Amino acid sequence: MSNTIHFISGRDEYGWLSNFHYAPFEYNGKTWLTVEHAFQAAKVEFKGPWAEKIRTAKAPGIAKRLGRDCPLRKDWEHVKLGIMLDLVKAKFLSNPELGDKLLLTERRTLEEDAYWDTFWGTGKTGPGGRGRNELGKILMAVRTQLAAERKK
Repeated sequence: MSNTIHFISGRDEYGWLSNFHYAPFEYNGKTWLTVEHAFQAAKVEFKGPWAEKIRTAKAPGIAKRLGRDCPLRKDWEHVKLGIMLDLVKAKFLSNPELGDKLLLTERRTLEEDAYWDTFWGTGKTGPGGRGRNELGKILMAVRTQLAAERKK
């Protein structure tokens, strides 16, 4: 068994780790279909017509495109990691079956193999990528938090 789990989309074995995976959850007083929907709406502080248009987008790819066009909140670069952590945690707490699956990954490294994304992903399609893998790090942090909460 490999020490690393790679994921990229809902079509692969670990696609449920992706922010594009449909796993409805409540956050900031609204229901979100995916983490991607909520993350893109966070760019406008979950307020106004942009936020609602993003929230009701039929697919996470559409929400992502809308998020590229919306006006960005001034503090975005400072808050986006914390927001992503909150949203990913909400996804796994609201969907216990996914929380169970996340815990089953145990201490394995989680990597989003997005070759185009050197911040959230590994920035690679094979070994030796240079990306930060921030989404993978957040998933591993949520896994640790879930494990600690379940031991209580």
